[in-house]
Amino acid sequence: MAEPVHRIGQKTAGAWGLHTATIDWCEVRVSLGTVDLWLTLPSPFYFSIVLSPDSLSAKISPQQDNYTHTHYVAEWYNTISNIPFILLGLFGAYSCLAPHLQPNRKPIPDGTRHAAGNIGIMCIGFGSAIFHATLKWHAQVLLDELPMIFVTSLVLYLVCADSDRWKGQNAWKLKVGLAAVPLSVSAVYLYYPNPILHQVCFGVIQLTSTYRTILLFRTAPSSVPQADLRAAKHYILTGSLLFVLAFGIWNVDNVWCDTWTALRSRAWTLQGGIGELVGAVTQGHAWWHLLTGLGCSRIAVGTSYLMLSRKYPGAFELTGPVWGLVPVIRWRVVSGKGGMGAGAKMDKLQ
Repeated sequence: MAEPVHRIGQKTAGAWGLHTATIDWCEVRVSLGTVDLWLTLPSPFYFSIVLSPDSLSAKISPQQDNYTHTHYVAEWYNTISNIPFILLGLFGAYSCLAPHLQPNRKPIPDGTRHAAGNIGIMCIGFGSAIFHATLKWHAQVLLDELPMIFVTSLVLYLVCADSDRWKGQNAWKLKVGLAAVPLSVSAVYLYYPNPILHQVCFGVIQLTSTYRTILLFRTAPSSVPQADLRAAKHYILTGSLLFVLAFGIWNVDNVWCDTWTALRSRAWTLQGGIGELVGAVTQGHAWWHLLTGLGCSRIAVGTSYLMLSRKYPGAFELTGPVWGLVPVIRWRVVSGKGGMGAGAKMDKLQ
């Protein structure tokens, strides 16, 4: 196990014991009068701001700033931001498996397979929440980092499984081969916990999955309505863009923390709880959780819709996004041009 990282002035233990993680995200409290505010900073300092009629002065001193809200959660914002991640995964899995959501009360074909990716999303969010709450090394590796490898490998299997090449006697080769990937990465990573290794493996699997998805679009049968392909592409692309945006926000927060700190310090002097609001919404890593959760859910529904459209051309449609976030796949009930919210009587495949 790698050496734990403890930042100077930080609490290094909580209800779950001593922190053993090699990552410890920084949230720094700023006191404005009687109001304590927290935000991300590159160094663990406590800013005590004292207001006077003639001047605004500040002093800096070390401060233990983990466990800002409860003794059971080390990094509050990074933990609770995984709740939408979990709920989106549950919603996606439920929409694939619940027949009463369908107009004909019949579940979509291969519902378990399509639900699997969403269950993976839920597991990543759950594991990440445990890690950020405990800052334990085993939670970091086994519940936060390695599940990303397993879930992306699962998605790669799902987008490859429908290929004629991997059916019949060759089906077991695909299953064994893709199962060996996360297991091998896990064995090496546990022995040699280098984060670069994890990132490279994750990137290679993700790029392979993306390449396979592109092939699914290019080789779609001519019987598949173009509107259905456009609808699937819309959610895959917007989900990917959310993923990229989340990555950018996270890195901007990490690289330019001093600049963000100067900007946010001005908000702390404002009245009406503005400073507290700024402190909550400028947690870069928390936004990473929120946006990647939504992005992964949109990619999952777009990919499932693409696979169903290829296999059952014209038989399915997408509802409008629930709460403006993600749609539900359902049997097409109104004939038309396909795509999102299309509509006819039940297709003969039903």
